Amino acid sequence: MRIVAPRLPRGLKPGANVTLVHPKTNDEYIALYRWADIVALALNPNLHGSGITVVEEAVVLGVPVVAADGGALKCYFSEEELRYVPLGDAAAMRAAIAALADDAAERARLVERAQRRMIEGELTSRGFALRHAALSRELLYGATIVTVEETPPDAPLSTLPSAPT
Repeated sequence: MRIVAPRLPRGLKPGANVTLVHPKTNDEYIALYRWADIVALALNPNLHGSGITVVEEAVVLGVPVVAADGGALKCYFSEEELRYVPLGDAAAMRAAIAALADDAAERARLVERAQRRMIEGELTSRGFALRHAALSRELLYGATIVTVEETPPDAPLSTLPSAPT
């Protein structure tokens, strides 16, 4: 097990199967995802999408995710796309990891569904930029929001409606 964190969780000691790592480059992060069979994401309670970057990176690289249900991740991914466990329940996390480790078909299904969700839901940097620009225009100028779905994929962001003159 490779753990990417500032320190090991309480009660866990480094050993033959536990390593604390501190990747410094994107290549080092990508190598960790490529090495992983499953990404386990323990979270603290929160009201925002804590962990969303890790989830999206794992999904893009084809790694299924087990995540603590600690916040808004379900606004992005359903239980059909990620495996959620109760917040702070280490036994449930272990059980979910073990179940997925023994079921290659389910791991593949989770990744396929999550990747489809990212594409269909425009969970991309372009989709974020389009939503952010449209919301900003609505807040600043009262302009109608142009949704991602209404914007051709090859349209530059500068073609979105601008502020009224």
